[in-house]
Amino acid sequence: MATKEHKENPKTPNVNFINFQGQLRGIVKDIKEHNKKEGLKKFFGSKNENPHVDGSILLKDAPDNKEVAKYVKQLDKEPTNAETRLHLVNVVMAAKKDHGLSSQLNMMLQAAIPIYLGDITPTILQIVVHSYRSYLERLGNIHKQNMMAIKSTALKNVNMSMIDVNSADAEDTNVKDGESVQTEIRIAESLVENCEPVIQSIQTKMNSTLSHEEIEELTAEGKASSSFFGGSAEKANPNKQNMIIGKAVQAIEMLKQIPLLQGAGLDLAKQ
Repeated sequence: MATKEHKENPKTPNVNFINFQGQLRGIVKDIKEHNKKEGLKKFFGSKNENPHVDGSILLKDAPDNKEVAKYVKQLDKEPTNAETRLHLVNVVMAAKKDHGLSSQLNMMLQAAIPIYLGDITPTILQIVVHSYRSYLERLGNIHKQNMMAIKSTALKNVNMSMIDVNSADAEDTNVKDGESVQTEIRIAESLVENCEPVIQSIQTKMNSTLSHEEIEELTAEGKASSSFFGGSAEKANPNKQNMIIGKAVQAIEMLKQIPLLQGAGLDLAKQ
């Protein structure tokens, strides 16, 4: 019997992490296509249709920052470079105190790209969790501010001076009904609360790193079995193969704790 596909609530788009997983898989696919076309690009010139490939989607958040422009240029040449991408995220995140929800989402996706490419380290995971928590906190705050703005309009002469309810600063979250707003707030707060235990787990339990090169080596034709966790492999160093599998199992244990990264864990387990 086929597994029933899980469907998320379209009324709560900001916490639909299966959709975000799909976006990340699409970005990874575009990165691989970009690498294939790199040789032709040198002769004919080309622009990425997906601004997540080279990170240029973050340029608008720091338009005059030369360091950001430098990292985007580097990613255009080498979009699989995890270190460069994480530097980009960190610089943009530090560029100003308050980022809008769409910017927080883009930074969260950018931080997660190396994981979906197969580069999984404690440092990368902690940066992803940080950007993930910032996105969720921003989402919850926007909803609460918007709710207070509505209440202040209805209350008219009631003193709301201690709460920032400036409608000009309100962001559209594309959530139209009160029940869905409350649902997104509850989910966001629950996930934020879980971030610290996840970070503690990464710091205390994850003692290895996994690279996309190791995954490619393991799954290469003639070097890996048809299933990641079973069967026999020919022309491979069994000790090295078992070591990589062990690191992958540990990585999957970490990834399954974070809804944004669960898709990467499933993809890794299938290889």
